Amino acid sequence: TPQAVTSSTDATPIVVTKSSHGYSTGDLVVINGHTTNVAANGIFRITKLTANTFSLQDYNTSLNNHFYYYYVQ
Repeated sequence: TPQAVTSSTDATPIVVTKSSHGYSTGDLVVINGHTTNVAANGIFRITKLTANTFSLQDYNTSLNNHFYYYYVQ
């Protein structure tokens, strides 16, 4: 189910805010349709920072990953 991202930074690495995201470091996400920071669109491995934020890392394929889909309008 698509979920909304609240915001993202224009820094390196990009930090995404999503309330109570519940994800863990190493999970994979797809972000699509984020117009404020188009660099945040794509497939990324994440690093959990807080319960509401995570940073985007380069995507690296592995068969043992959780996968979540964010669609941002």
